[in-house]
Amino acid sequence: FLGMGAAQLLLATGLATLPEGKDASWLLTSPLYSAWLALVICGFYVWFWTRAGQTIGMRAWRLRIQNVDGSNIRITQAIIRLATAAFGLGNLMCLFDRHRPKAFQDIWAECEVIVLSKQENLNMLNK
Repeated sequence: FLGMGAAQLLLATGLATLPEGKDASWLLTSPLYSAWLALVICGFYVWFWTRAGQTIGMRAWRLRIQNVDGSNIRITQAIIRLATAAFGLGNLMCLFDRHRPKAFQDIWAECEVIVLSKQENLNMLNK
C-alpha cells in the first residue's frame, strides 16, 4: 500500500515517468524498491530482536533470542544474525549438536535461542 502511494506521489510530482503501456506498479519492480523492502524487513527483525528478543511469531512459539547472560542482543549481533542465516539454512547446524543446539547464525552472533515457559512468556508480554 505504501509502495503504491509513493509510486503515485513520484508520478504526480514528475520525479518518475513510466514507459508507454505501463502503470504505477511497474515502479515497484525497480532495484531501489527491492532494496527498500529489504531494509524494512531487516529493520523489523533488528528492532524486535534488540528490544524484546522476540518477534510477534516468536512470541506465539515462546522463543526468545538473547545473550548467554539473558540480556537482549545488540544491533550488531542482530545484523550479524541476519547476514549469516542463509535464508534459514543455518538452522541445519542444530542437527549436529543435540545436547545444546545452536544455529550457524547464533554461533556467529554469539547469542542463543531459548524456549520460554508459559509464565516467562506471559511476563515478557506484560513488560
